[in-house]
Amino acid sequence: MNLYARLALRFAVYHRALLTAVLCTMLVLSAFAGALAIFDRSAREAVATSVRADSGGKRYALQVLTPGPVAGLLAADPALHPVWDDDGSVTVGGRQSPASVRLLRDPLPVGVLTQGAFPARDDEATISTHLAGLLGVSVGDTVTVSASGPSREVRVSGITSRPEDRSYRGVVLLGAGLPAGDADLWLTDRRPFSDPTLEPLLQRGDLAARTTSILAQDRAAGFQSALLSTTRQVSRVVVVLGAVMALLLLVVTSRATRREVAALTAVGIRESRARLLPIAMAVLAIVGGAVLGAALALVVLSRAASGVAGLVGQEWSGVVVPWSSLSAVLAVVVAGAAVGVSVAVWGRRYRPRYGPSWRSRPRLAISLTALGLACMLLPFVDVLPVEAAVPGAVLLALTVPAAMVPISTARAAPASRRLVLALTTPFALAGALTSLLALGTAYYSAYITHAGIASVRSSPAVQPTGSYLVYNVPAPAGEALRDEYRRLGGSRTATYQLPVEDTHTLRVSGERAVGCMRASGGNDPMDHLSCLPKDTSSPVNIVALSSALGDGEARADPGLIEGDRVGLIDFDLDTSAVKSLETVPATGDETLGGNMPGLVVAPDSDIAKRYGLRASDAVLVALLDFGTLDEAAQARFRATVARLAATGQTSELVGQKTPELAVGVWTAAAGAAAVCLLWVSVGTVISTSQLRQRAMYAAAGAGRRHRRLLAARLMAPPFAGFLLTGVIAICAAWISGVHDGSPFGWWWMLPSLAGMAAVLVVGGHYARPVRPPS
Repeated sequence: MNLYARLALRFAVYHRALLTAVLCTMLVLSAFAGALAIFDRSAREAVATSVRADSGGKRYALQVLTPGPVAGLLAADPALHPVWDDDGSVTVGGRQSPASVRLLRDPLPVGVLTQGAFPARDDEATISTHLAGLLGVSVGDTVTVSASGPSREVRVSGITSRPEDRSYRGVVLLGAGLPAGDADLWLTDRRPFSDPTLEPLLQRGDLAARTTSILAQDRAAGFQSALLSTTRQVSRVVVVLGAVMALLLLVVTSRATRREVAALTAVGIRESRARLLPIAMAVLAIVGGAVLGAALALVVLSRAASGVAGLVGQEWSGVVVPWSSLSAVLAVVVAGAAVGVSVAVWGRRYRPRYGPSWRSRPRLAISLTALGLACMLLPFVDVLPVEAAVPGAVLLALTVPAAMVPISTARAAPASRRLVLALTTPFALAGALTSLLALGTAYYSAYITHAGIASVRSSPAVQPTGSYLVYNVPAPAGEALRDEYRRLGGSRTATYQLPVEDTHTLRVSGERAVGCMRASGGNDPMDHLSCLPKDTSSPVNIVALSSALGDGEARADPGLIEGDRVGLIDFDLDTSAVKSLETVPATGDETLGGNMPGLVVAPDSDIAKRYGLRASDAVLVALLDFGTLDEAAQARFRATVARLAATGQTSELVGQKTPELAVGVWTAAAGAAAVCLLWVSVGTVISTSQLRQRAMYAAAGAGRRHRRLLAARLMAPPFAGFLLTGVIAICAAWISGVHDGSPFGWWWMLPSLAGMAAVLVVGGHYARPVRPPS
């Protein structure tokens, strides 16, 4: 080992704490960025795999655009394989579940097979993993498949998975003898664009063709989900932040090792080689941390592939390594390190001057802060567009820590003010950069949560969330359904009697709609769209009866109530002409509206008597907490409905999905984790680089109280930056929002709170007594 190598080894041992902190900082950033890249690529590959598997391994997919003789021409060609898709159900024993039914004329390997074999005969079928678990089915069992045609009993020959959707309920079976003209899709390995039979059909527009590999790529590229939207927003910030942090860490390391460089130069080592030693070791730590972070992300995600896939509702057998993305992350970090080398070399010759030019820097920070405030306030008076709020927030997040530096050092003793100022500056710079990450994630979390809640408010649900409705059920069957539902664990039910409409067709709407119809003399409420209620999914709805109400009680959809009243429209059954219009008082019921009745009255009420409403033999059974049952109980109840109310119509809304809310939660959580880990790592690097100054401060007689006071002064700028970042983020989100009164949630506070907690951790570490390095 030559002299320079031995010196490098000794240097690494001597500054092991500093280099370890540098390595860990880059490891955290690289692991975070690498995990996001791997996650994104694996999720998109799952979509592409599903598309290829649904195509049965065939290279081309065809779809008929002009029905007629084209379908017969395709059916006569044995190289073309028709596919029919339908909605149906699968029943086994006492359980039933809705399912997507795919019928094939020819045996094709459709789906990703996990057990058994693909169907080879008409009495065989494959079912999806989720459906098999829901019904308790395994290979060899017999199930009943119902779709548009007659029900069929088939043997389960295999179980398949759908990587893009782990909750997919599907069944694939052979359907020989089905009319080829009704096929939804045609699959083939023959190139249609040069085929003498198919090419003319494509040119005339009778047929459309896509290459399944290109279709898979397009579907994967366009795949959207709540969590993936978050990863794309955060990953770009993390990569850029990694490059900036690499630059900062190199500069900090270089300035912390000036004494060693001077000592090496004094013993005869060339100055250029002496300067290169700490820079080279820091670059190795940065690159090594980046590589180890990407490797750590790959190992962790590989071992937890199934659980991670569940975050986006997918099912992975493993993860896909995005080598190009990981290489790009490493290249950006190396580029930041290269810039840092240049800055570090220049910084060797730079000596800060604390004269008038230095004192002017706080003024610059205060001026930039004022500019940022102007960008956020001027949209209120229409001087600037609302989009200016985001650049203003970024400017504030970057300048607040710098503006806090003179405030935190104002009361320091004159003899130590320069020392405190020099020690505070790197913490303020790192705080500004990390606050930018906290601002971005907090702002996006608040904004997207606000948008999601506003979207839900502006689009009322068609029925209560988590409910299951059964229409036109005979009264005895309705009672049996309620008993079975309670036996399975349900509790909240409602039964409404549907009235006989032999002379009247009574409908309920808003008071204003009735007024507009009365003023115009029209017969169709849809001619007065501007007068119809806007806060309901059914502005004109049916009237039902309920024996649970008192004679003078009327309950209505809250979206129809205007001034405690609703409007009644009585149509003639034969001519559809309006016979009468009136308004009646009613109280709101949140469960009504949409697929539920718009108004419910008692059978003996004045409204029922006035309009001749009498109960029919059919009822509407509403199971309001159906979503609280487990999936097995839900499957059993659906089978019960199929048995007791075979002709009844059903409507189900187990969960109203609001992906924006999930995006907000994931963005805030990811931002909080990144901010906390990043600041602890960077703060440790800076604290370690100032080890000698801290030891000198203690040797000068600084006790425990003075060390804590110094740590408080140094941590004040980044702490204030994180504190104000949360306020800035929510203000920017409010300015950019829709201003309809929708809340912003509280998850947006997590990044700022995590940053403040990390600052306290680093401050506690900084206040500990230290010994000078020997």
